[in-house]
Amino acid sequence: MAGTPDPVLGSDALTAAVSLLAAAAAVALAARSREAASSRTRALALGGGVGYAVVAVGLWFVVRLVTGQFAQYSASATQWAGVVLLSTPAVALHAGLALYLHARWEYLSPLVVLFAVTALLAWLFLRVGGETDSLGLYAILFGPAVPLVLLVLAAAEYGVRALVG
Repeated sequence: MAGTPDPVLGSDALTAAVSLLAAAAAVALAARSREAASSRTRALALGGGVGYAVVAVGLWFVVRLVTGQFAQYSASATQWAGVVLLSTPAVALHAGLALYLHARWEYLSPLVVLFAVTALLAWLFLRVGGETDSLGLYAILFGPAVPLVLLVLAAAEYGVRALVG
């Protein structure tokens, strides 16, 4: 179908499987970060968020570089740099916030959101072509919503824990 991105790995099923494995790995690393949490919780969340963003945006960049997608778009290098500079903090924020909420208060809902967002990002970043770019769309559409969803779910989890005791 014209305008629809194609899977880099050859099939939608393989792309979905790899995306789910990436999400499971991200959550496993986040869950292990709880063991390292103590007085370093903020540093852990900041470093983890930045590291997550570097890996995620790096995946986006490498896939587009290897498949020659940058040459197909009319955007300049400055415009691409703008997309990366706008998107990277959004990706780092949602990962860092999920790590912080889990490491500080042992909330599980941020890990669920981290899983879903990682699966979505990997799915989007492993698909090329189409009419729009997934990284820019993420920053505009999902980037602002994910931290809000994380906070709402963490507040709900707090409420349930307070009720249950």
